[in-house]
Amino acid sequence: MSNKCSAIDIGENASLDIQKVLGYYAPSNRTTESGLIFKTYFGLRQYYISGGFDNRLLTLEDPKIILETSRERKWAHVDDLRMRLMAALLHNVRLNHSVVSHIKPEDHLEWLRRTPKLTKQEQAWIEIVRSVIGCQ
Repeated sequence: MSNKCSAIDIGENASLDIQKVLGYYAPSNRTTESGLIFKTYFGLRQYYISGGFDNRLLTLEDPKIILETSRERKWAHVDDLRMRLMAALLHNVRLNHSVVSHIKPEDHLEWLRRTPKLTKQEQAWIEIVRSVIGCQ
């Protein structure tokens, strides 16, 4: 049995299956454990930080439109934002376990893109994914 680690891209160029489960901006039909339906993890994040009043943020797919829409409301610090996003990701990983079951603890998740620098929230997302999936 091989212990070779793999680099797994979770960015925009990842496989469609990986994007549907782990992609921050990739649109897919997702739910939280409490039944909140959303399209992107970015939209879910913006929904939480803008007070949870604008349901459009849960259904929009374009990151630029999500950002513009969320700016219509005052943003607020959400103490448990990381935990909420982790819980949403974990719920969707459980629903789509076969997509991520091949990922091993020694594998390294990466977010490959044309611009090499990730934003703070993108870096936080990759750390959330690594934590939920249980790899580097």
